[in-house]
This record gives sequence, structure tokens and C-alpha cells, in this order.
Amino acid sequence: MSTPLRLVRILPDLLGINGSLGNAEVLQVRARWWSVPVEVTDVWEGQPLPPSADIVLLGHGTSSAAARAAASIETWRDELHALYTRGASVVGVGLGGDLLGQSLRVGQQQLSGAGLTPTRATLQANKVSSEVVGIDSDGRAIAGYLNDLTEREAVSTPLCTLQRPRNLRDTDGYRAERIWVSSLSGPLLALNPHLADDILSTHRTLPAPTEQHGAADTAAAMARAAIAARLGA
Repeated sequence: MSTPLRLVRILPDLLGINGSLGNAEVLQVRARWWSVPVEVTDVWEGQPLPPSADIVLLGHGTSSAAARAAASIETWRDELHALYTRGASVVGVGLGGDLLGQSLRVGQQQLSGAGLTPTRATLQANKVSSEVVGIDSDGRAIAGYLNDLTEREAVSTPLCTLQRPRNLRDTDGYRAERIWVSSLSGPLLALNPHLADDILSTHRTLPAPTEQHGAADTAAAMARAAIAARLGA
């Protein structure tokens, strides 16, 4: 049996809303369809991070959870950098993605992030609630649901360009070597399984898609097309 793929979910109780915990499940299922064994470890407040991991995931959380989550991230800052340096991929969605950045402002409070990305964010800003469609950094169709209170500084390498609705910001997220950040819910990887395979491919050579992959990919494409049709794209 091959070595298990090690997934680590950080603070699943605080960072798990809007379906964001499902991103780990999508990675787990798609890997197992290729007969790759997967181990999922949840890390809670006050616990150490494991010394090694293949993929680290942080989900979305409420504004009220930001300070508690940031306090834990600060204690794990060196460990997170060490995991990334050793080759771990890192996935952050919503608040979890913001906590991977430089700073996060909540009202008058300035919170420090992990410093793995150049992003800076301000919570409790303009409310956005809408389905969205666009293209990712490789030009592939992408879709999701944006339920957001956060303003983020523009970055040079966003994960995707948003095309509809036209009144929203132009880009979303951040993309770098072995780092994927987005504010899209859905969950992100269920609607956009090509991103899940990008993440998996940083740790496994992926063979041809199985029948299960094909069925899931077709369903995701149909869901993206339905969102695009509703938005007039």
C-alpha cells in the first residue's frame, strides 16, 4: 500500500462554515478514487501542529471567531512556515485564507496573520452575497458563492478573475507555489474539482481520471454552467 496522503485541517470548529470543511472531503474522495490512502487530522486550539503534512487546510469562519483563530495562528506561525518549507501545500478559504496573510483588521483591532502570503484584509467592511463566475489563473472556468464582509488589498497573482456579476471586484484570492487562497464558498473544490486535482498533483502523480472522477467533473461543470446562466454570462 502506498504512503497515505496526510491532510491537516486547522481549527475545524472555528473555521468550518459555508461548506469549507468539505474541501478536505473533496480532496480525500478524489484521492481515494485513485486508490491513494488518505489520513485526515484535525488540529484544535492549544494543540501542536503535526511535524509533517502534505496538505494543510483552513476554512471560513465568522467575524466573531477571528480573534480566537488569529491567536492560535500566531502560536503556530513558525510551525506553519516549517510545514510549508518542508513541502506542504496550503489551502485557505475565506477567513482561513485571510489568516494566512500579513494582517487582518477587525474594527479597531489589528490581528497578525501567518505571513505565508502578502495579503492584507479588513473584516466587517462591505457586504457581498452573490453567486460568481470567472476564470482561474490557468484560464479555466470557475464558479462559487461569495458571502463576504471583507475588503482585501489587490495582489499580483490572484487565484481567479471574476467576470459576473460585473459590479463586484475584479479578482479573488491568491495563488503561489503550493498555496491556494480564495474567498469563494460552495465548497470551492466541489464546484471546481480541477483545483482539487492541482492541489493533489503537488504530492502525487495523478493517473487518468476514473469513471468516478468523470461523473463528478461533469456534475461540477453543469453546476458552474447553471450559475453562469443565472448571472447572464
